[in-house]
Amino acid sequence: MALSKKIRLAGSWVVAGHLSSQLIRLSCNLIMTRLLVPDMFGIMAVVTICLIGVTMLSDIGISQYLIQRKQAINQAIINTAWTLQVVRGVILALLVVMLAACIAKGQQYGLFNSHSVYADEQLPLVLAVMALSSFLAGLTSLNLVLMQRDLQQKQTIMIEVISQLVGTVVMIIMAYYLSNIWSIVVGSLLTVLIKTLLSHHKRIGERCHFAWDSETVSAILQFGRWVFIASLLTFIAAQGDRLILASWLSAAELGVYTIAFFIATAGKELVKKVMGSVLYPALSQVVRENPHQLKTIYYQLRLPLDSVIMVLAGLMASGGEWIISLLYDERYIDAGWMLQLLSLSIVLLGTSMAGVVIMALGNSLWPMWMTLVSAVTLVFGLPLVFSVWGLPAAITLIALHTVVEFPVIMWCMKRYQLWSWWGECRLWPVFFISYALGKSLIELT
Repeated sequence: MALSKKIRLAGSWVVAGHLSSQLIRLSCNLIMTRLLVPDMFGIMAVVTICLIGVTMLSDIGISQYLIQRKQAINQAIINTAWTLQVVRGVILALLVVMLAACIAKGQQYGLFNSHSVYADEQLPLVLAVMALSSFLAGLTSLNLVLMQRDLQQKQTIMIEVISQLVGTVVMIIMAYYLSNIWSIVVGSLLTVLIKTLLSHHKRIGERCHFAWDSETVSAILQFGRWVFIASLLTFIAAQGDRLILASWLSAAELGVYTIAFFIATAGKELVKKVMGSVLYPALSQVVRENPHQLKTIYYQLRLPLDSVIMVLAGLMASGGEWIISLLYDERYIDAGWMLQLLSLSIVLLGTSMAGVVIMALGNSLWPMWMTLVSAVTLVFGLPLVFSVWGLPAAITLIALHTVVEFPVIMWCMKRYQLWSWWGECRLWPVFFISYALGKSLIELT
């Protein structure tokens, strides 16, 4: 099958799957916000970020290595990579339990602001139980990664949607009868468990077994040494906002912010899903088979992606308050202006795809530098801006802090002769047109 056709087919499945996933997630969110109080979403926001953080802190690039590997992949390599992943999952679970214990001790000694999320008595126990998700995720079959490498997305998407749907139904039923945070915990764990079990089905591929090949381990670790640092910095740049804000905001206030963040990132997650699941494997294949066409194909792939990005950003920036008032009750009304500010982060998403094409070239160092500058800006800038100018200014910084990546991206892309000013700027007018259109439609309603 031609590469362009494989990209379109894989992209269609990824978009359909992600839209289905977001529809399930939004439906669950709308129902759960009516069954539970905002405080519970603030606690789960911190728990989720801690889990993501521990996971990304230990990212050694197993899936990225398998996808971009130029040589053929045999079962011995897969089994060794899977064994490495299982060991990592066990270590992650233990680290999360240790983190929960540290938070509990911190509460006992009064280290946290009594108004903050970290002082909530439920947080340590919920975090410790959710550590099980890290262990279960580590058992997931790597056949799903091989399908991504070959741009075969159908079964992977179906597994993700089915597991999410079952977990969501259980979560809602438990919330209806129990009205407590454990409904979210059980539903989340069940989602991970079902995905892991389905990934080992015989239709997906040969069953993974424990194995250890020193040469494969060495190759993965050598490739992943910069992926590890890049993942750490990506976590700080993408998730650090809520960890930092949790020091000042109550669980209810953080819950409201999380709603705005959820809506703002819904579109971003679709674009990132396409980047990681379709464009990264596709560009890796171009590097292997047709490297002199990389720049042309890269900007061809960017065109439809940037179109979606600019339209989404413009509409959310103009209609954030209207969207929140339509979907949620008055307890979440402040999420409206937060959403309008956070939508500005979507505009910068297209340029960040430079990290994907550089990674496809086998260079995991420069994507790390790209995220370093934005992570440093967020970590040092957010506390200062919040303390001096307050929450609105802090959220503006959260939305726009990745602007500082631009000089590094431009330098790196020029080094590989991949930079095009026209390709980067051609669709900026679409953002302003979409913003004006959104404003006009709201005034008519």
